[in-house]
Amino acid sequence: MIAPLLDRIRELEKSNRRWKAATAVLATVLCSMISTGAVFFAIQRTHMRVEQEQAMRARDEAQMQEARARAAAALQAQQKANKE
Repeated sequence: MIAPLLDRIRELEKSNRRWKAATAVLATVLCSMISTGAVFFAIQRTHMRVEQEQAMRARDEAQMQEARARAAAALQAQQKANKE
């Protein structure tokens, strides 16, 4: 009478250990996926920031060159007007 109950208890305990092991494995996989995604996101964000800074520097340089060219053109126009 007690033996079938004890067998059932052992079977349930074994099943419980399997579920706990499966849960631990799945939790580990999930954590590794989340951490990998976070690292990938951080790297991408850093690359985007660097590219954005480079683009801003290039824009600023182009604006400075344009301002120099305008100043030089204005100076040439003034010198030409003074000669006439």
